[in-house]
Amino acid sequence: MWTKPSSGSYKLNLDAAFYEDGTGAVGVVPRNCSGEAIAGAAERITHALDAMAAESLAMLKGMDLLERLGCSWVTLESDCLKLINACNGDTEIFGPCSATLAEIFARAKHVAGISFQHCKRDANLVAHHLAKHSYESKSSVF
Repeated sequence: MWTKPSSGSYKLNLDAAFYEDGTGAVGVVPRNCSGEAIAGAAERITHALDAMAAESLAMLKGMDLLERLGCSWVTLESDCLKLINACNGDTEIFGPCSATLAEIFARAKHVAGISFQHCKRDANLVAHHLAKHSYESKSSVF
C-alpha cells in the first residue's frame, strides 16, 4: 500500500514497462506530503537492453522531472529492488545501465535530502499505469 511522504517532503514513484524487443515505456509521479500528485510524466523507450535498464531510464526521467519542479527532500520509490540497492550503495551494477546510473548519481548530488526506497508493485500502480498508457498510445506525456 502506498504511503504519504512526511511533512515538508515529496515522494516520487517510478516504474517501467519493458518488452523483450527492447521497447517499453517509463512513468513517474511526484506527490506532496498530502499525497497529491503534483505532476506526472511518461515516455516511450526504444532502446532498453533489459528490464533493469528500463527501470534506470525511469529513474533518470524522474530526476529530470524533479529538476524541472525544483523539489528537494524527495524519496524515490521503485519496485526494482536491484536498482534501489545500487542507488543506496548496497551493491554495484555493471552492465547496460551503468552509464545511466552514473548520471543518476551525479544528479542526485544536487537534490537536498534525496533518498531511495524499495516499494512493492502494488504501491507503484499510478507510475505503472502511466508507463503502460504511454506505451499503448505511442505517446509521451507531461
